[in-house]
Amino acid sequence: MTGSKTKIFGVLGHPIGHSLSPVMHKAFFKEKKINADYFAFDVDEKNLGDAIHGADALKFCGLNVTIPHKISVIKYMDEISEEARLINAVNTIKFDYVKDLIIGYNTDGIGAINAIEKNLNDGLKGKKIFILGAGGAARAIIFSALSNNAEISIYNRTVEKAILIGNDVKEKLNKYLKVVHLKNLKDELKDNDIIINATSVGMFPNADECPINEYCIPKGKVVMDIVYNPIETKFLESAKKRNCMTINGVDMLVEQGAEALKIWLNMEPEEYLINIMKKSIIKKLKNKPKN
Repeated sequence: MTGSKTKIFGVLGHPIGHSLSPVMHKAFFKEKKINADYFAFDVDEKNLGDAIHGADALKFCGLNVTIPHKISVIKYMDEISEEARLINAVNTIKFDYVKDLIIGYNTDGIGAINAIEKNLNDGLKGKKIFILGAGGAARAIIFSALSNNAEISIYNRTVEKAILIGNDVKEKLNKYLKVVHLKNLKDELKDNDIIINATSVGMFPNADECPINEYCIPKGKVVMDIVYNPIETKFLESAKKRNCMTINGVDMLVEQGAEALKIWLNMEPEEYLINIMKKSIIKKLKNKPKN
């Protein structure tokens, strides 16, 4: 039961009803017997600053931030991590009451990297990764993967957005990002080890959509989708038919959540706890109404 000594955490977004972050964090706190609770808060853009400072005044222990606030929240931070600076987005906030600081972090990229590495049992050094999309998730994965010495190619329907990320990568990391055009898409996909859908295409309720023609997916690759609802997207279903190893979006969701817990609690969540978080998400998704 929540009381005066309960540690309070939460997630800010608009809308926020779809968020599964409370499910996995509550499962973690319950298993660890930590007196803490986690809530979803629907916050409009105009009230974002008030929400952050209100949480600080109320001695919240930490917050996650989701769409559409990951960039606009930066101006309310006293400090941001190097990862957040590179990605130019914050998805995790820590209230440091000893130093009287509000600190912003980004765990999206490292969450994706951890999900890949745990499934491959291998590092990313020298791996060729193909990213579909040029939004915030793509950006987070790209900067984290490049920092782990992977090679990156990117395709986006609006090529100018991909070029902008490439320019930012060059400026901040002095590394090269290969921008792929539609006419070369199928051939370029074959030249990569890992293919990641970093768009929202295929997300419920549009679960019959696929970010690329399924026949463009090369055989025998590692294919990941950041979409977690449905658990197996059309993209992953098509990849399985092509004898690819698949990684679903639940893994990334849980891994980025585990990284946030590490920041807030100064502890490394054990693997069994991460598995409990994952099972709680899968159970919730499987029990969700279909309409």
